Amino acid sequence: MVPHIYGPRIGQISNEGKIILKMKKVFKYIYASYLFHLRLKKRISYLKETRSVIAIFDHDPSPQQFEKYIEWLLNKGFEFISLSELIVYLENKTELNSSKICFTLDDGWRNNLKLLPIIEKYNIPVTIFIPTYAIETGYFRDTLEQLFSGNLPVEYQSDFKKLYDIPNKERKNIDELLYEKAKGVLPREAISINELKLLSEHSLISIGLHTHTHPVLLQCTDEEIKTEININRKKLKEYTGNDSSVLAIPYGSYNEHTLQILNKNRINYIATSVNGVIDPKSSKQVIPRNGIARASFYENCCRMLDFWYPNTYKIKQKLNMSLS
Repeated sequence: MVPHIYGPRIGQISNEGKIILKMKKVFKYIYASYLFHLRLKKRISYLKETRSVIAIFDHDPSPQQFEKYIEWLLNKGFEFISLSELIVYLENKTELNSSKICFTLDDGWRNNLKLLPIIEKYNIPVTIFIPTYAIETGYFRDTLEQLFSGNLPVEYQSDFKKLYDIPNKERKNIDELLYEKAKGVLPREAISINELKLLSEHSLISIGLHTHTHPVLLQCTDEEIKTEININRKKLKEYTGNDSSVLAIPYGSYNEHTLQILNKNRINYIATSVNGVIDPKSSKQVIPRNGIARASFYENCCRMLDFWYPNTYKIKQKLNMSLS
């Protein structure tokens, strides 16, 4: 199975680095357990009292993980809404009768298909944001950059994520060679076009934009951003018959200028990886989303409800103060 790209490979980390990572993991687990058991109840009560709306995103959860999170959220009294219902809420800026969750998945991983029985079991709407080039080729560029790191230019072989900091055209030229190398060698990790079509016909699944090749938009020219959006929209409409004006930002990377370019190209809303509760009174058409990580159940419950970073940020501040 092709590994997921969430951090450096273990082989690239020194023994001292491995010890630090282990200590950090233990600390995070203990702290997440404390937040979950002693403080999260108050956070849930607040979200329900204020009828807050939260967007959550993941990439490739296992069916077991996915069902556990869905069950927990339902048991806590949250209701699920579709992306289209969320947009209606944002545009009308009306109050809701309860706290809502909008669940989204990025990229269109092949294993997302295994989530359908759970989605149907609990009758929850889910949006999948699709980068069309990955669907057509079967591979995600980040995976190829890691697996074939030995074929990258020397300056990127020890840390393929340095590719995120170079102009998109330069990175694209490098990645084209990797896609050719992967053909017929690696198993498909993205859903196929036919599978995408079937998903789009499901009453509980909606499809959103995620650019064509999944670039870092801050490394793209204005014309490249326009091309990425237009190709993505055109192909998704061809494959599914549906159009979308909601874009999940690749890597969560954007600025004010990026927003202006997107708006000119009929992107009405962007789904980010910025944490927070959705504010319908906000003038910006930016949807914050709380991401699920490769972490403990306790930590991810805190992450989903925007309770993890506000608390860990306070700890980091205290540590900086004590060390200064």
